[in-house]
Amino acid sequence: MKTLNVIILMLMVVAAFSNCVAQSIESDEAAITKVIEKAYIGGAFNDKDTKAMEMGFHKSFTIQAEHEDEFEVTTLNKWIDELNSWKSGEASEGGRTKDWNIAAKAKVNIVAVYGDAAVARVDVTFSTEHIFTAFLTLHKFDDGWMIVNLLAAHDGDE
Repeated sequence: MKTLNVIILMLMVVAAFSNCVAQSIESDEAAITKVIEKAYIGGAFNDKDTKAMEMGFHKSFTIQAEHEDEFEVTTLNKWIDELNSWKSGEASEGGRTKDWNIAAKAKVNIVAVYGDAAVARVDVTFSTEHIFTAFLTLHKFDDGWMIVNLLAAHDGDE
């Protein structure tokens, strides 16, 4: 009888721990989605809010993407400078411009959360056209989740 009570107690502890872990992952996923929506989709596209970007992207953040058959790495500061140029109507380096009247929509899929690391897949659409898929890596710092890297796969690159 004593052994049965110990087994039941152990099962209850394991069940409670499993529930806490599941709730923690759900909480992390909600926080990750919020950072992506506010800093990435809102900051870089819809609201053009570079302050939100600075809050949600780590200072060492980089974008990695292929552009015109070259693999480019762009820092957060350079990206923000480009966005500010686009907002002011100027062409950025390479003559690229951006139509700021089209709202971006994003489908966020949390691929994995493990401890203080996470990976998310974000499909970005303008109007009804899928433009690219971004694979974001995030890290949980003392003050919350931040995006640390973006690898972009543009349509046609697959």
